[in-house]
Amino acid sequence: MAGPFCGVLLIAGAFLNRHGSDFNRALRFCLVGVFVFFFISTLKVEFHKHWTSIMMMPLVLLAHEYIADHERMRRWMKRIAVATLVLIVPLRIYLMYDFLPKSWTEGWDVLHNWDTWAEEVNELSNGLPIMFNNHYERASRYAYLTGDIVHCYNTFDYRETQHDLLPLEEQLQGKTVFQINRYRDTVNYKDYYTQIGKGIHYRVVENFRSFRKVAVELIDEEQVNDLKKGNVMVTLRLINHYDYAVNFSDAGERRVVLNAHYLKGLQPVGIQELKELSGEIAPGESREVSVLLQQPQLGEGKHHLRFSIQVEGIEPPINSKKYELEMD
Repeated sequence: MAGPFCGVLLIAGAFLNRHGSDFNRALRFCLVGVFVFFFISTLKVEFHKHWTSIMMMPLVLLAHEYIADHERMRRWMKRIAVATLVLIVPLRIYLMYDFLPKSWTEGWDVLHNWDTWAEEVNELSNGLPIMFNNHYERASRYAYLTGDIVHCYNTFDYRETQHDLLPLEEQLQGKTVFQINRYRDTVNYKDYYTQIGKGIHYRVVENFRSFRKVAVELIDEEQVNDLKKGNVMVTLRLINHYDYAVNFSDAGERRVVLNAHYLKGLQPVGIQELKELSGEIAPGESREVSVLLQQPQLGEGKHHLRFSIQVEGIEPPINSKKYELEMD
């Protein structure tokens, strides 16, 4: 992110800068903190390089101060800057404008002509509101290219994104929705291949319903450890975080079920249907339900337990945090 050539000197200059002002000390804390925080993040979650771009200002300020005071480093910076102009600028221009022959880029160009992809998705949806499964990048790309705001529906085996913070799911309730799946599913979704070779796996869902913002909490978390010994009766609290009452019968003839999912990392390794839900929960109110967790047949090691409230025919969303489960 700092640049493949100049970045080496920038990082070196920033860390060699020992000027002791409080401002510089604060900049160093920001710089080191960003690197350390995101390094640790790589051990737990999928990581994107551009997240570290927030450290660019501390990096430039500290590095400039040091390089300006050292003539030898200034000379090297000028030489490398010339090399950057010669080698990097044409590549950056290519990011903006596809000037290479198609025969050169066939099979690897993932940068260009996404506007045609967005047009094809829009035409295929026939004007229906669009929802992507577990693909905030494609949802954001489509929104950027078309100006339409679309929702990213995150399932129990994925992770939460900014779409879970926005009131997008509420706007889809009861509507006919054009749903695009991230992965190919020949049973429930149809396939369509765009001009740029990107497959779209889609279906139309009538009367879309989701209870994503009904949180499921395990009242006594320590009971999870008892699953190593056998079946466990637990009490779950269902909390309505919508600003309106939720009625599980709104799903029509489709069942609404409370599930327990077992995960190894983000890989599903077991599921148990716990209870069919009915009735209504007022906004801000909660309901407690007792369910029997059956001992899962899992291998040794660390696993996670997560709960979902699933509308029949629609993928189960994230309704709880992950509870750690160590199996012997």
